[in-house]
Amino acid sequence: MRGLPLLVLRRLAHDWAQTALLTACLAGALLIPIAGRMVLERTGAELRRRAAETPLVVGVAGSPIELVLASLYFDRAEIGTLRYRETLELDAEPEVLAVPLALGFTTRGAPIVGTRYDYFEQRDLRPARGNLLQRLGDCVVGAALARRLGIAPGDGLFSDPREAYDLATAPPLRMHVRGVLETSGTADDEAVFVDLRTAWLLEGLLHGHAEARSLPERVVLGRDGERIVLDEGIREYYEVTDENLAGFHLHGELGEMPTSAILVFPRTRKAETIVSTRLDEPEARQAVDPAIVVGDLLNRVVRVARIFDLVTVVLVVVTVALSSMTLLLSIRARRSELLAMRAIGAGPWTIRLLIGGEVLAVVAVAVVVALVAAAWLDAVVPDLVRWVRSA
Repeated sequence: MRGLPLLVLRRLAHDWAQTALLTACLAGALLIPIAGRMVLERTGAELRRRAAETPLVVGVAGSPIELVLASLYFDRAEIGTLRYRETLELDAEPEVLAVPLALGFTTRGAPIVGTRYDYFEQRDLRPARGNLLQRLGDCVVGAALARRLGIAPGDGLFSDPREAYDLATAPPLRMHVRGVLETSGTADDEAVFVDLRTAWLLEGLLHGHAEARSLPERVVLGRDGERIVLDEGIREYYEVTDENLAGFHLHGELGEMPTSAILVFPRTRKAETIVSTRLDEPEARQAVDPAIVVGDLLNRVVRVARIFDLVTVVLVVVTVALSSMTLLLSIRARRSELLAMRAIGAGPWTIRLLIGGEVLAVVAVAVVVALVAAAWLDAVVPDLVRWVRSA
């Protein structure tokens, strides 16, 4: 009996190709449910944690799920437009902090988030390198995005054109990278943050004209008093500099400037109830609790996961059946070998233990391989929310 484990190992090593194939099949069948559960649990925990940190989200009436995903994860869904005066009205409430968000623009595929300093305080975001926003045209970059793009303080980052062939839209803006944020483990790591005025500059609602007066005559097509007509070919992008900073101004009233959503942080439960009731106007806007919306979303995911689990069970059963048939055919092919073992004194139980040991060894290795592969996938594969956003 002491030599039985050695016989098992020698036997598996002798038919290494068959052993490897059986192990791979079983590991693959086990990997799907294990990895799926790990990724789902991690994503659910992250969704709940970020939702719990945001008491209320205010936006245009529509889909609550799209509003929450856009506000918390900077999804690119069209969620309508609020006016900045609604943020100012909430600011006037004594027990309420309102943090506006201006979304919709990107830089190298990553979301640009226009907001105020309050956002960094509420999310406990601090710069790992450099500083936070200092002036118009500045940006700070999330930790993961900065690593992936090789961005550092002092670099320039261009906004992506919203419509490549629409000449009426504002040209790209070259933003100055002021700092890189510390790693937070949230969607903030993959975003670029600017102040609201810079977001409105991207929107084309804030303009600068002083720089046009200093351009050479060869690029000026005409002059009409204070108006200067420039050759469109030279306006490849905007850039805010020390020389032209004073020339930028809003085209319109401050209160009429657009925002995408408002994160509301009531300081008391009473204030939260009052604000939620007052802002929730079904025909105009909605005030939603992200924790409730995320809970409903995860319940839907769990219902879909149950169907997925049923398919997985069928897959495992089929894999086990095919592996068992392969094992039986292998035993038949080894009939002469097993008869020789009986002839030299091996009892029936010894032979059964030998075959059972081979099966247990293959299953054990398959389970270990599946667990290691699932842990690796959970570490390197983006979460489900990021998959949804990129789909």
